[in-house]
Amino acid sequence: MLKKIFKNKLKIHFFNKLLFFSTKGNFAMISAIMIPLLAFLLGIALVTSNYLLHKSSVESASEEALNHGMSLICSQDDITRDDVKKIILKDLIVSLKKNNFTKQEADLVAKNSKIDITTLISDSKNAKSYHFYIKSVYKMPLNEITKIFYPKDLTIVTHVNKIAPCHYKSYVMLPNPQSNIVKSDWNFIHRRTVNAINSIIEDKNIAYMIINGSMTSYDHSYYSAEIRQFNNVYAYLNLLIFRSIGVRDYVDNNYECSDKEILSDGSYSIHSCSFAALNDLSWRIINDYSAILPEINYDVQKWKEGIFIHTHHIKGSLAYTWNDNNIHFVQLNDSLFYMDHYRSVIGSIDCQIESMITPNGVTSLWFQRDLEKARKENKAIILFIDNIDKCCSTPAQRHEFENLVARYKIAAIFGKETDRRAEFFYGHNHVTKFYNTKTTLHNSGDFILLENKGHSLDVSFYNTSTGRATLAKKMSSITLPH
Repeated sequence: MLKKIFKNKLKIHFFNKLLFFSTKGNFAMISAIMIPLLAFLLGIALVTSNYLLHKSSVESASEEALNHGMSLICSQDDITRDDVKKIILKDLIVSLKKNNFTKQEADLVAKNSKIDITTLISDSKNAKSYHFYIKSVYKMPLNEITKIFYPKDLTIVTHVNKIAPCHYKSYVMLPNPQSNIVKSDWNFIHRRTVNAINSIIEDKNIAYMIINGSMTSYDHSYYSAEIRQFNNVYAYLNLLIFRSIGVRDYVDNNYECSDKEILSDGSYSIHSCSFAALNDLSWRIINDYSAILPEINYDVQKWKEGIFIHTHHIKGSLAYTWNDNNIHFVQLNDSLFYMDHYRSVIGSIDCQIESMITPNGVTSLWFQRDLEKARKENKAIILFIDNIDKCCSTPAQRHEFENLVARYKIAAIFGKETDRRAEFFYGHNHVTKFYNTKTTLHNSGDFILLENKGHSLDVSFYNTSTGRATLAKKMSSITLPH
């Protein structure tokens, strides 16, 4: 306490002396002391303010650069960490220049910066989480005056840490919905399926539903009615649906159909059911799916000709493929091997269905090119084939398909097989997994959930008989490139 009183007395004495000198005409002496002192303090304040401004600029530029890198590592599975680091440094330079750093200064900051990207443990919602860290170093230049008061290398060092959670994406695969207006409980069962899937869309981050197999049941007269039935029930599904056609839709009912609703000109044809299935899917592929699916590729042509009698032409296998991140999906509909060419008597329809592999074992050029491109892009190739029908294919076709599966390192096939196992390696190559929907999905309306975790595609079979999406069986995962 005595010390404090003594200090206060000294201060009072000092100011009294100043006042005394000023009254004695020594104001010039006081000014000579005070003005440099004020200039000194002002200089320090300006340099400090400049320091804080530059530090804030470096921090914001670092954060902006990291944000871009985080979005890239989550959206582009084939990008390496080294590539991301290079992009972050380039972005850092651009951002600094926007904040009035010279090119030389911005380049020097990038050169002295350190970036670290670490994978964190994944959780239920994220395929991967990454820790991003950047240490940015800026040696702030000083003029000759400020060098007197500050060290020669007034260095700004900033540390920015961010977490990038990469949310995973899922897909629902519904095999053979086979709408049926005769079977009275179909509507009830599939409304239940719609509700079950809708209940997990947000939690599982489901992007869309893929149908594999037949849309309708085998009935000569009710194809149109059954398609309407499917549309009415699944209109309440809160997902996009990408369809297929199965053996019931365009093979079994061909030459026997008696559905009068098909052609708009009122023509009656034994091919009308098969034509309707081909016409519907080809229209969706060309006009609808091509605007939605990234990098879609399809094997179908569709056109109309004639003046008084219009002939509707459809040609191709109606297979279509698309990419989704690190996966290449291939929708092959009912079979790789089925082919047919038919025309109606009065010439109103002309359908040429082409096989992916001919009876003498030659693979379609379209199919080869599609798989080659996916292989070069290092995508996991997944095939949807409703029916691997060995009894209706030639030995040459079967041999070529097994070679094709091995040649292009097909990751997985989903379809029906006579083999009773739920899952097995196809063609003895210990690479391609076959998931047998015939053995595993016992009830109409059950579905498969495919969860893309970045490094793997998890496969789970779900039952909907209770009105909820209940996990029935978890299969082994498909390894994905990353």
